[in-house]
Amino acid sequence: MEKAVITAFVNTVMPPLFKALSGSCKMVMNVIDDSDSMRRKLVLLAASMDDDLRRTKNPTAAAKVFGDQLRELTHDMEDCIERFLHRVSCAEGASRARRLGRFLLTICTRYRFGDKITALNRRLEELTNERLCQFVYDKPSPPPPLAPAAAQQREHVQLNPVGVEGAKGDILAMLEESPEELRVIAIVGFGGSGKTTLAKAVFRSTDDDRIRVFRSCRAWVDRAKEKNAGEIFRSLLQQFGYRGQGLLVDDEQYLQAQLMDYLRGRRYLIVIDDIGNGQWNSIKSAFEENSRNNGSRIIVTTTIKSEANTCCGNGKGFIYQMQNLEDQYCKTIALGEAPSPELQMGSEELLKKCDGHPLSLVCVANYLGGLNEPTGQRCRELCRYLGSKIHDNGNFERLKGVIMDNYTSLSNHVVRACLLYLSIFPNDVPLEKKVIIRRWIAEGFARSEDVDIDDQTIARWNFETFVDWDIFHPIIDTSNNGDVKMCKTRSIVHEYMLYKASRLERFIMSFPDWRRKVRHLCIDHRTPHKRRTTTDMDLSCVRSLTIFGTAGDTICEFHRYKILRVLDLEECNDVKNKHLKNIHKLWNLRYLSLGAEITSIP
Repeated sequence: MEKAVITAFVNTVMPPLFKALSGSCKMVMNVIDDSDSMRRKLVLLAASMDDDLRRTKNPTAAAKVFGDQLRELTHDMEDCIERFLHRVSCAEGASRARRLGRFLLTICTRYRFGDKITALNRRLEELTNERLCQFVYDKPSPPPPLAPAAAQQREHVQLNPVGVEGAKGDILAMLEESPEELRVIAIVGFGGSGKTTLAKAVFRSTDDDRIRVFRSCRAWVDRAKEKNAGEIFRSLLQQFGYRGQGLLVDDEQYLQAQLMDYLRGRRYLIVIDDIGNGQWNSIKSAFEENSRNNGSRIIVTTTIKSEANTCCGNGKGFIYQMQNLEDQYCKTIALGEAPSPELQMGSEELLKKCDGHPLSLVCVANYLGGLNEPTGQRCRELCRYLGSKIHDNGNFERLKGVIMDNYTSLSNHVVRACLLYLSIFPNDVPLEKKVIIRRWIAEGFARSEDVDIDDQTIARWNFETFVDWDIFHPIIDTSNNGDVKMCKTRSIVHEYMLYKASRLERFIMSFPDWRRKVRHLCIDHRTPHKRRTTTDMDLSCVRSLTIFGTAGDTICEFHRYKILRVLDLEECNDVKNKHLKNIHKLWNLRYLSLGAEITSIP
């Protein structure tokens, strides 16, 4: 009887037990490989979100939910790696005995790590299966119809002449330079700064002798970056009156040859509006070959400074940088001809955020025009919630489109993360290049798949991209080679990126909220009315902590930060030596910035 019981136990209980133990041992043994596999999945997930962002400008509600869940899963995967990997890893090049000892000491941690990886992989599989089920009937929603106010805004931006006359005179003067040579004039500036309006004002000045000489051979190419070279050549031939059968051909070289043949010996004025990055090199030969000595002119508009340099380099032309509108023009556009003193006083901060940017001012004007009675209080309210209004109010639809076009046109998700990350800093705080680069590197936002390119180079390239695209305002330019040392994000971009990062993507939190996980926490206690407590917040997932002003209960509770990478207390005015006694517990800390009151670090 006893033997039968033992036999039954061995046959029924032990196999599943051995299988479970075998699975646990395998999980413990392979935890490093599994973490590497999860890292690769993170890269794939990020690329997937990158593709969705580029492909679908108006995603369905289900696609938005999927994107939110996928984003949260990628954050949890990163948290898992940060929390466990340093506990089980051994120094590179360690002896076999040391590796074995490390393994034995970390078996329990490895088991918890492996169990967490298994749970995350299960979540990924479930999420992927759900998405595949939805994909059959999940079609992108058509873009919403343009609201009447937004439609008026589009026309207003294109035709509003305020502040244009002086710039128009500068461009006309450039047309006179080197009258016997082909010259390119590049108008460069951030989207919505009035580049197209200025180019049209020049193009339509047919009563001016400097434009009248091109009367018989003029053409305008609209939204050039949405066209390839062949489409640009075809558009020009059609406007010049070319009627050959060759217009039906899609051969780019053939269309270029036809255009070159038509332009040979003619003096022309061509405007190519909104040219894209690298596009000039694909079309320039059609003009340069046969127009060197006939005084032809090409005007291009672009948002990218490096593209303007390419168009006008080697003495081929002139660059005109769009300037912010002066205060009197800003008030006229946004508030009307005769605003009340109360409205002027209440709108000062709002107009300051517009930075003299024409499209922003027009959007504000359309918004205020829809109110029964615009007041200073309504302006202050709009200023406070400007990021939210840009996102969901029809009067700001085109401004949102300009900002998102810049955002989605950035090369990859890492560069976009760099831009979102900058909304940690209040917009009135200047950004120092070396600080930004160091923080990007510490956060892992400067990694490259190319082992020959270091993180420092990637971070510097990302910074220069924002300067090149006019997203940054240079403040201090100290080096001999024109390298920007200090800058400021465009206020209107900062407002929307802060809303996107904090509300839409839960990437940054600038206010305490116990209901949500915090990844990047920025506390601005420079004024009493902004001070809030962080007692009830879950700080275990915080990756960066930046404090301005008084820190209060935040700075001394380092045991609550499990995976903190960046600790910036330089602008914190109440941090003392005693507050840093537990800083050694921050195993993942990669960037530390402290104020002048700190004299020693444990």
